[in-house]
Amino acid sequence: MKLMHLTLITVLISFANTALAGQFEINWQNVEHYSDVKRTGITPQESYNNFIIKELSEEIIYLTEQLPSEQTLVVNITDVNLAGWVDPRLMPERVRVVVDHKPAQITLNYQLVEADKIIKQGNVELDDRGFSPTRTAGNETLYYEKELIQKWFRQTFA
Repeated sequence: MKLMHLTLITVLISFANTALAGQFEINWQNVEHYSDVKRTGITPQESYNNFIIKELSEEIIYLTEQLPSEQTLVVNITDVNLAGWVDPRLMPERVRVVVDHKPAQITLNYQLVEADKIIKQGNVELDDRGFSPTRTAGNETLYYEKELIQKWFRQTFA
């Protein structure tokens, strides 16, 4: 079944080193309707969506390792708006141009569960009001989007 026809994508990955790490469930809802996950380059849109899901899921999974092993973080991603925009004039490469007036935005809801009890939950819209693309992204893919997730995690679960 193609990704574009899915209304819910669930990422469930287990690691061998989960003894000290929290558990997780990541749900990607209605990816085909996200605000801006337009592909760059000549990659098909479906493959690009899978790439975005993989990269951002890995970031959440990495952060979840900081939680106690008896806790489970359930995250439902409902919208993604990547930093910048795809410049159609730069065909066929479809380069994403990152500018200060087009920050990354991610909408999600979450629950932190321990012993079948919800200990924290919320609906959040992540964005960077002080966004500046002058911060060095280096070779990091989805740098600005991952930075949003890291900041949310630190503020919410630290």
